[in-house]
Amino acid sequence: MKFSIVTVSLNEKNRIKRTLSSVFFQTFTDYEHIIKDGGSLDGTLDIINTFKNENPTNKIITYVEKDNSVYDAMNQAIDKVHGEYVCFMNSGDVF
Repeated sequence: MKFSIVTVSLNEKNRIKRTLSSVFFQTFTDYEHIIKDGGSLDGTLDIINTFKNENPTNKIITYVEKDNSVYDAMNQAIDKVHGEYVCFMNSGDVF
């Protein structure tokens, strides 16, 4: 695998779908999209799961685990990557 795209989120229901769509509709396909969620309570995980179900060819891997900060979340996510390169993409960001 060439790239691992990492998105950390916490209560980002108004922004996460934009990021998911941006990654999904890229023409490059040798990637995984790791979403590390800190335990959202606003419906963020519902949006992620709906997107995954509606787009079965997606490459989204979701981890839900409490963290102490955005940087702690990023470090937790790095432990899960398989790609040769890592790209951090915040909720709401687009390619």
